[in-house]
Amino acid sequence: MSLREVVVYAEKVSKTYRLYKKPFDRVKESLGFSQKIYHKKFYALNNVSLELRRGEALGVIGRNGNGKSTLLKIIAKVISPSSGKVKTYGKVSAILELTSNLKPEMTGRENIVYNLKVQGFTSKKEILDKTKEIEDFAEIGEFIDQPVKVYSSGMKSRLGFGIATSVEPDILILDEVLAVGDFNFQQKCLAKINGMRENISMIFVSHSMNSVRLFCDRVIVLEKGNLTFNGKPDDAIKYYLEQEENKKTKMKEKSISTKPFYGDLFHNANKIQTITFSWVDSSGNTLEKVKTNQKVSLIIMFNLLYEPKNLIVGIPFWTENGECITGISNEMQKYKPIIKNGICEIICTFNNIFNPGRYISIISIYDGSECLTRTLNNDLISINTDTRYFGFVTVEHTWLPKKNINKDILINDVSLTVNSLDKSALTYGGKTSYEELNSELYSDIQKYFNPSVIFDIGANYGFTSIVFAKAFPKAEIVLVEASSDLCNYINKNLSCNINNTYTLHNAICAENFDEKRKFSLNPSGSQDNRVVAENDRWGQEVIPTISLDKLFEMYHSDFYFIKIDTQGYEENVFHGGENYLVKNNNWLIKTEFAPYWLRSQGTNPHEFLKELISKYNVVELPMRNKFKNDSLNDILRNTIQLEEVDMFISYIIGHNQNDRGWCDLMVYPKGIV
Repeated sequence: MSLREVVVYAEKVSKTYRLYKKPFDRVKESLGFSQKIYHKKFYALNNVSLELRRGEALGVIGRNGNGKSTLLKIIAKVISPSSGKVKTYGKVSAILELTSNLKPEMTGRENIVYNLKVQGFTSKKEILDKTKEIEDFAEIGEFIDQPVKVYSSGMKSRLGFGIATSVEPDILILDEVLAVGDFNFQQKCLAKINGMRENISMIFVSHSMNSVRLFCDRVIVLEKGNLTFNGKPDDAIKYYLEQEENKKTKMKEKSISTKPFYGDLFHNANKIQTITFSWVDSSGNTLEKVKTNQKVSLIIMFNLLYEPKNLIVGIPFWTENGECITGISNEMQKYKPIIKNGICEIICTFNNIFNPGRYISIISIYDGSECLTRTLNNDLISINTDTRYFGFVTVEHTWLPKKNINKDILINDVSLTVNSLDKSALTYGGKTSYEELNSELYSDIQKYFNPSVIFDIGANYGFTSIVFAKAFPKAEIVLVEASSDLCNYINKNLSCNINNTYTLHNAICAENFDEKRKFSLNPSGSQDNRVVAENDRWGQEVIPTISLDKLFEMYHSDFYFIKIDTQGYEENVFHGGENYLVKNNNWLIKTEFAPYWLRSQGTNPHEFLKELISKYNVVELPMRNKFKNDSLNDILRNTIQLEEVDMFISYIIGHNQNDRGWCDLMVYPKGIV
């Protein structure tokens, strides 16, 4: 940018004041009877340099008494700097105090006319037009013709702001103008400022971080007269809040409190000992600060010296100012803590809904109504400067358009309903898997094995089950899908497209049955939903588990055909069916094998494939467009050997330039010939 684009230029600006212990010291020093200095210098501003460019909005933040108003008054030429220089290019309008431009003995109308003439208006018509405009903005009615001294503070504020913004300047200086007046007046001021933003440069001082973030392109932080930060609004606000937090911590350490707001602490050493606790993230790392909406866990461990009847662990939360926010306990979730050899170790996990600030909590452990301990927990410091926030908490929420988000995709004679906001679902329109109906693969499975029960593990929108229903018209279809939302679509899609009997389980197919487990929902697309999330921005829901062994017990068949596609959770699925699979020969499994996704769920793909090969026969399925050329006998004949595992996985990974290659495997008992 050229120098001509700079509208405010301040270089090494300082403003000092002399402070005297006694009023008479000022007189003694001014008379100069001695060389003694009675004052000490106070720097309201100290060596501050900045630029404001045309069309830019500069925010100024800092605590009271740190030089914000002094800086604005120097730029507005209300006061002069003690040293340094300030240059402005263009007309400056400064709203430092909304009512400073009002004469109390004059009426509102007289004040308007007086100020317009001061601003250079000479035309009677222009003054009349502007007076009407300001009168309409102020909305003080018949009081416009009454002396300002009888106005309420709100009426003075409205009139003062209307006069100050009646003409668009080149540079507008605003000092806490949104901190006065009622809500409606503040919104009126905001609308007025927004309307002027495109044509002016602005310096904006406010204690409202939301307003600063809303209006400003750049923000500076003043601390004890020094410019300590100059940068983007989010970065400046983060820096300022962190500095404030550090100051509060130091003040808290120095202060001697009376009875705390969280009540008395208590500990019964005869019944409970050795209490340890810590905040950790999803990887188990100790946390000092946690982002809003980040998953956070509190690990608590203690030693009980007796056997309790009804152990309750509760955690109430307060702000650092003593406002009670919420409380959580194992009793709310009907969870009974497990105690082994007197030791209880539990973990409480939740998404951090607390807005930025420091939150105080108590670890409160009871046996029924008897208090065992009330121990002060480590503070939870919540941080976030990415978005505006209000109050103490921000609940997890989603915004969607009101219009129908369903989309119907026609694939041959199958009409599939999907969520139009689900990017991965829209790929069904280009799927080639429907060609499997015309291949020898499923016709051979029907011919040789005639499965009467099909398990579709990881059913997504139910399309594969529709393919199975058409390939095996007499088979019962059993679907397992973890996403509750997708289960609604599955019921709709199957009811419209198949005649087979089907059963849908909203569950995670895992190694155990009837547990509660968290399932992670990828915001980028449902085909990448998985148990273990990739990051903290994924949604989650708690879903029961079911195992293959339980499904074999529930659904009897002479032969089972099973499809597994669980985004890397396949090892857990196989382990959950091991009791049946190892002992029986009446099954055939088609499973996805994707090394990248297996690792994301904690599975070593090499060890997993070796385990499968040691227990069963494993073959690679050709790409789907080759199914017409490969019979089932040809496919099952080419089993993968243990010594080929490393080479095979390298070959699979190489299918994709990002090393995320995958394939389908056919797994079948060693007893099948």
